[in-house]
Amino acid sequence: MKKKFYFLFLLGFFVLAIVGVLLYWGLREDTERVTPGVKFEAPKYYVIKDGPDGKIVENKHAGITFKAPTGWNVEKKEIGPDEWIVNFTSSDATMNESGLLTGGCGISALIEYHKVTFRSVEDRINDPERFSQEISGNYEVADIDGHKALKRILDRPEWGTAVAIQLPFQNKIYSFDILLLPAEKERCSALVDEFLAEISIN
Repeated sequence: MKKKFYFLFLLGFFVLAIVGVLLYWGLREDTERVTPGVKFEAPKYYVIKDGPDGKIVENKHAGITFKAPTGWNVEKKEIGPDEWIVNFTSSDATMNESGLLTGGCGISALIEYHKVTFRSVEDRINDPERFSQEISGNYEVADIDGHKALKRILDRPEWGTAVAIQLPFQNKIYSFDILLLPAEKERCSALVDEFLAEISIN
């Protein structure tokens, strides 16, 4: 497989954490995102611009804007038929031959349209403690630009902390996948928090 900034480690996390829980994946937790009826945001709607202190990704169609931390790279990637993500990676990010993140920081973002997943995410936001019994790790509720989002966390000492965030809004779900490598956790956590704080939804 060619190098992709889509972090394959997340697939393993999804298998462990969410199989059978959501029709989607999750940290794209559905594992391979083959859920019938799912529609993903087309790449043409993601417009990458140079901002005064970093890259900006604007998607007027889906009503969201992302701002990458200073010095980060941004790239659109196709990871399946008509399935696209946007990868944000630090300048020192490295991957192995399989595309697995081995150094630095990275965030994958995607937007999907699927009623069943939307309702499933909302249910878990409303009662994260009860639904946490279904998975390895746990659910939390996060705030992104004034909107509630579902956050899933799975810690593994050998490879780090995988974080999946899903935010249901109107008829869509904004999703973010993050892997925090053990040696990079403190630095990357701060940069991820910066990224999430800069998200604008309208």
